[in-house]
Amino acid sequence: LNADYLPGSANILTDVTSLVSNFGSTTSDHYPVFSRFRFANTTAPVVTTCTETVSFCVVTNNSYSIPAFVATDDCGDAIAYSYAITGATERNGTGNDASGTFNIGTSLIVWTATDNWGNAATCSTTVVINANPTVTIADAYALPTGTLANTVYIGYVPASSVTLTAEANGGTPAYAYSWTSGSSTATASVSPVTATNYTVTVTDANGCQATADKTIDVLDVRSGKKLDKVTVCHNGGNSISISASAVPAHLAHGDMLGGCTITSPAANARMGEAAISKLTVQVLPNPSPVAFT
Repeated sequence: LNADYLPGSANILTDVTSLVSNFGSTTSDHYPVFSRFRFANTTAPVVTTCTETVSFCVVTNNSYSIPAFVATDDCGDAIAYSYAITGATERNGTGNDASGTFNIGTSLIVWTATDNWGNAATCSTTVVINANPTVTIADAYALPTGTLANTVYIGYVPASSVTLTAEANGGTPAYAYSWTSGSSTATASVSPVTATNYTVTVTDANGCQATADKTIDVLDVRSGKKLDKVTVCHNGGNSISISASAVPAHLAHGDMLGGCTITSPAANARMGEAAISKLTVQVLPNPSPVAFT
């Protein structure tokens, strides 16, 4: 006990003679000695809460909530907390809450709990920030030629539906797909009767998500007294009404399904884009019996 003795604290209690009659003959042949000792606490705090691993998908502000680290002391002393973060994120702090900014990748938080005697307990938490996937929906055409992008047509069955295709990248494959139309694959065949917006949600192997949407326009190309004919824009400026059986031949040589004047602003814009994108050839002299430019 010598190492724990408080110097100068020993005291011989001679006053016991006034408390006990005939102390020397009835109790002891020496006086009691009072002394004080200070025993060092060598017991480290006990970790009660330490989350081993947490993972997140990237958020806009790159700020994430990390579960707090908690420890208790055997003597009820106050505990001082600190942490050091290494890996994809580098920062230090005090306290038992390391929530805040983390970079994409894996970071390691090393926690420390220290009592008033300098005894310390440590624990670590791995923080994984996963990149989100990306997804796009390519423009879709009801037919290879003669139709506008992202448009279906009422009155001509072969063009009454369109297949949307989601293109997912990034994140961690494999991907799961969920369309508002009900499809659970990368593609969705839709045939709306009014303009409709379709959304696809892609979820990667880490549960991280991305969304994209595409609006499908609807054009009514029925014509004729019995609405059994199909309207076609012939040679870019003349709307004609023809039988459904004649439509493929017209579309094959450059005609467009539907009237030359379309009331839908979006469809009008697409019709303009389609017209601009068509190849035009000018031949001189015309007619030419041998060679031409």
